[in-house]
Amino acid sequence: PMDAGGDGRERSRSPRSAPAPEAAEEPRKKSSGKRKADPADDEEMARMEAEWAASSAAKKAAAEEAVKRLMQGKRYDPPLFKDEDGDQAHEFWEEIPPGRKGKLQKATQGISEVYKP
Repeated sequence: PMDAGGDGRERSRSPRSAPAPEAAEEPRKKSSGKRKADPADDEEMARMEAEWAASSAAKKAAAEEAVKRLMQGKRYDPPLFKDEDGDQAHEFWEEIPPGRKGKLQKATQGISEVYKP
């Protein structure tokens, strides 16, 4: 809103702010964005990184333990395995070729553990 002054001119109610010539700012020096390293800052950063590493390790261990407990609850006791044909058993045996007297040995390849639904 404009207000009529005593001299008959309209003027604004808000004062105009013109910069004073003596208050002009000097141009700032450009900085590289990096500040000088302070030994206290380095120690603080090292302490924080050590805390973060310990916290991360604790979280990872807790997550692994939770997965282990979950899978332990889903395992059969004794463990149940499934072979390539779809047969399920607690253990599988395979025969060594007859050139070596036809011995049996426990199968370790081509089987996977079966978990409870």
